[in-house]
Amino acid sequence: MVARTWIGGGNNKADNPNDWSPTGVPQPTDGPLFVNQGTMNVDSFNIGFFEVQGDNPTINLHNGSATAIVFTEATFNLKGDDTFGVEPLGGSNATVNLAANSHWIGGFSDFGGTLTVNGANKSSIVNNTPANQGSGGLNGAGSIAFLNANVEGNGQLVAFGGSKLEFGQAVGSGQVISVDGRGTGVPGSVSVIQIDEPNLFAGQVNLGAHLGGVDGGEGIDLIGLANADSYTYQNDLLSIFGGGKVIDMLRLHDSTQFGFAVEKAAGSVNIVTITDPTNPPVGLPLHVG
Repeated sequence: MVARTWIGGGNNKADNPNDWSPTGVPQPTDGPLFVNQGTMNVDSFNIGFFEVQGDNPTINLHNGSATAIVFTEATFNLKGDDTFGVEPLGGSNATVNLAANSHWIGGFSDFGGTLTVNGANKSSIVNNTPANQGSGGLNGAGSIAFLNANVEGNGQLVAFGGSKLEFGQAVGSGQVISVDGRGTGVPGSVSVIQIDEPNLFAGQVNLGAHLGGVDGGEGIDLIGLANADSYTYQNDLLSIFGGGKVIDMLRLHDSTQFGFAVEKAAGSVNIVTITDPTNPPVGLPLHVG
């Protein structure tokens, strides 16, 4: 086992032995690997697991494979079909840019960092990750992810313990999203899922997963839906009405202790859990008719 640090300066290819110190192409038994500066190109190569502890290196993947833990800041540019995993830790920033027609196969685990994903035309995140606390999503207060790319596959994502997960584009029917203010939460640490394009969201949301611990509350923000005036909830299906017609539907499984309310805010419809049954939020009325 050999610890190696990326120095670059040659052709900046991850499989160039002269771009590593000590000299040598990383082997499956090597580690830890550190990529702290410069540009690294991962072309049809499996670099495995590495850490980022430096000043915003750029990692370009083209039909490559990598898993990165980010302690500081890093930019990842993906092209083609890339098997990739990223874990932004507390206070770090990771940006993932998907080229047109590219696919990020894998997922992320965010422990207090910020993840931003920008997807070009016909690109997607192919998420087949099972949901466990510590895997497949946001885990704890301060964790933020903005997925401005289509999400496909048959997997799960979580938003636990005072985190925020925002979907900017379409989400497929094979995705299950769990949101819970407990886990590592504290009072007031509300976990939120924001859906910017409700009519393009076909996934299922599990509201409250009963992880134990203090429940700071949960919320789902549906952006738009300005005409919403009532709702129904039957058989795990939330239907939002406006002017007597259904304007949006959300597959919603409620595992909270006291249920939820559907509120109308400026520019959105918000689904909020009831944490105090003696003083529930005042929401939209149930639809009649």
